[in-house]
Amino acid sequence: MEPGELLAHREALFTRFLQDIPDALEDLRQLAKTKDESLVAVLERLDSGLSMTDFSQWSKSDRDWLVSRLGTLLGEIEIADAGGTWYLPRRPDEPYFAQFVVIAEKPTKHYLDPMGAAMRYFAKSSPRSLRPALAEMRTLALPWNSTIQ
Repeated sequence: MEPGELLAHREALFTRFLQDIPDALEDLRQLAKTKDESLVAVLERLDSGLSMTDFSQWSKSDRDWLVSRLGTLLGEIEIADAGGTWYLPRRPDEPYFAQFVVIAEKPTKHYLDPMGAAMRYFAKSSPRSLRPALAEMRTLALPWNSTIQ
């Protein structure tokens, strides 16, 4: 797919993704069997339930469903902790072109890749943990290029 085509496709998905964030977080609260409003509490409940799960038996659509929601959760935790917003890089020379990322504000403005962190979480063997996935996402942050808007 050409960069222009890819971007047009991803822009449509990004608009829907932003609208669906509350529903995605509610899906995770239900999966975690908690009504707790704290996203960190949801992460901890999910972590205990998913750490030993064998995802190789899951269908691709089920894995994709959970990856997108866990990525959303990791991103929303970072937005709550450091400020920021979801962002879709639109220039081919920009880091994470056409991927859903978070631009976090603190301590300095930087890119985070929560969906990548969720995919790496699924690639690990049991036992796995979401807390290190969150920490790894922060470690792999790239500095924001202020000339790109």
